[in-house]
Amino acid sequence: MFVDESFPPSNVSLWGKGVRRCFEQLEWLRPEEISSFSSTKLFDGSLSEPKPRGVCSIRQGLLSDCYLVAAIALLAMRPSLLSQLFVAYKPEEGWCTVRLFLNGKWEEVTLDTFLPCCQGRPAFAHHIGDELYACFLEKACAKAYGSYAALIGGHIDEALWDLTGLAVEEVNLSRAPQDFAAKIVQHWEKGDLLAVAWISSGAALQHQHQHQRVRSNHVYVVADVSTQSVGNQTVNVEVLDLAQTHPSEDAGQERTFWMGGSDLLKVFNRLSVCHAGIFHSQSHASTSSHKLEVTGANSGGCSNFPTFHKNSMFRVAVKDRQYPQSLAIILSQADIRHFANEFDCQVAYPQIGVTVLCIDKVITEVETDSRCCTRNRRKIVAQTAFSSKRNVAVVLQIEALPADTEYRVVPCYFFPGDLGMGQLMVHFAASGPTDAILVEQLSARDRTNLEFDGIFKSTVVRIQKTIKHPEYCSVSGKGSPLQLELDKNISIFRVASEAEVTPLTVVLTQRPEETLCWWRRDHLYASLYRCFESFRSHHDNLSLQELDSLCASLFVHVPQLGKDTFRKALLARCHLTGHSVSFGQFLSQILWCGIPKSDLQRAADMAMADKAPAAPACAPCAPDVWQVAFIGMAALGNLEQDLDVDKNVALSDATMKENHTMNFRASLAAGCEMPVMRDVNVWSASFLVRQSEFYLCPLIRGSGGVSFQLQVQSSLDLMVQQLEITDLRER
Repeated sequence: MFVDESFPPSNVSLWGKGVRRCFEQLEWLRPEEISSFSSTKLFDGSLSEPKPRGVCSIRQGLLSDCYLVAAIALLAMRPSLLSQLFVAYKPEEGWCTVRLFLNGKWEEVTLDTFLPCCQGRPAFAHHIGDELYACFLEKACAKAYGSYAALIGGHIDEALWDLTGLAVEEVNLSRAPQDFAAKIVQHWEKGDLLAVAWISSGAALQHQHQHQRVRSNHVYVVADVSTQSVGNQTVNVEVLDLAQTHPSEDAGQERTFWMGGSDLLKVFNRLSVCHAGIFHSQSHASTSSHKLEVTGANSGGCSNFPTFHKNSMFRVAVKDRQYPQSLAIILSQADIRHFANEFDCQVAYPQIGVTVLCIDKVITEVETDSRCCTRNRRKIVAQTAFSSKRNVAVVLQIEALPADTEYRVVPCYFFPGDLGMGQLMVHFAASGPTDAILVEQLSARDRTNLEFDGIFKSTVVRIQKTIKHPEYCSVSGKGSPLQLELDKNISIFRVASEAEVTPLTVVLTQRPEETLCWWRRDHLYASLYRCFESFRSHHDNLSLQELDSLCASLFVHVPQLGKDTFRKALLARCHLTGHSVSFGQFLSQILWCGIPKSDLQRAADMAMADKAPAAPACAPCAPDVWQVAFIGMAALGNLEQDLDVDKNVALSDATMKENHTMNFRASLAAGCEMPVMRDVNVWSASFLVRQSEFYLCPLIRGSGGVSFQLQVQSSLDLMVQQLEITDLRER
């Protein structure tokens, strides 16, 4: 009979390389060798039409993988989901082939029929009876992850994703409205799979509504939902506990209990929803998957940071709203359990999340406009929590979104510069026809034609530095020149182009030395950055040797965390991105370790005291520095003729004066509108100017003396005529 040499019936398959854990002496038996089994069938029925006996027949066993066993049990409610997992089963030949959705695609996993047993019964996931499908699904996941020990601890979202390939949302019930119980009924009636848990940081449950049968950090299956009124509750939920502490435990012990919907919101703080009701029907769902390479150029971090607009993103346009439809967006990253097993460390995923935006006044004729999602132009319509998980998802109801607008889907890691696993997968599933919703990955256009650093003094600009990019300039002399000039008298930029229409995108960043250095805003982040930078030689990232030195310096002051433990976990995460560590990766990992921030702060300060004093540039900013002003950019026509104001008067002040407002509007370049200034750190706008010469004027409303950075982008260099950029001040 078949014996799987790649996953043999031995301790290596049980506990992997590093973990040595044994509850009792385990033995490997085939189903026909297990005396309590009267047959070797997976379930009643056939592989194509399974008839499982029900969710209540499954038990967890000795392994701490309640999340996976709960996910397997939920499949018993939807036999059609179960049927797609088993490709073949030949007990007489000793093998079974299972399909799992791994790393964004379906893969077949072939197993032998040996099962780890204790006292003649399956030791891990099993059934009360002689069904076997839970045993082999658990074993297939163990083989995919590297060992049974690799299954210890995890999220049901990840397990359901591996078993179904469907969107699984996690709802934080502690933030849910009081009437959320009605939403649970809607999910149940649609055929979605539900599970609940109380996720704690490690302490026992600390609230007065604790249910005596609920444990923290343990997953419970929602076995039934009733709308029949019981007492003062109109929604009641049946909760199922699949835990079993010993194979010989009484099979008849009661595992389910009912509670009212409002009580459910008090007892549990997480609800996992697998959207099997809408998206499982392949004939009515369209799917697409996209692979994103994460680099330093497109790792902008979450929407809290001013570099958010640098992330990779997708354009979503709704083309047909005739009937209700849904769009699921799933973000996943590579599974790290194999690496954790190889490096003998704990699994540590970086935080990932998805943000869905609607963009204000998209100018489709300006190619560089498609990626503008700075705060003055965006509105967040949906956002997942940023979680240290392998996958997160959000499901949008299209009819509830604003009409006649475009959307941007931005998948990213939480911290800027965190390369994570080096790659992200984004999956879209629509419940309607393939042409009802357009999903398009926007090409990364990071080139900046000209970049200026200067200082706002009211609106008078003093240029400190000009950075030119000659690789984007035409040297043939055939092109239409686009020229930017600083006029020393009125302190604005003159743009001259031979093209009939000039498409431009400008990005205005105030206080770039502080705004773009996001770590300055937090005292702990700034202190850790000082340590990080002090061990860095000449590259932006630390080599692994430099990381060793940093860890040794830090953790001598943090005795509760070993250097090797941290380094191994970080090494496993960085294995796919090369042998170097960015500050975002370092910060993400060290905060995940759970060290109190006060201890980290003390360790960072003491580590720097052991070295040279901190450089002033790395010190955290004073709070008053972050008082941002209203900023914007105007595209003006012939300024000297059209704008009837004193050249020594600040333009931002002039726009606020009644007698100058009309003149300022009249001075706008052809095809441009009045800019909407915003109280933001980073501001962007795109212009489609229909005249050969115009002026770009940075505006500020507030205190002067604020430094800024202006980036000017244009797609003219993609046309037949090459773009030539000339700084006329050098002529």
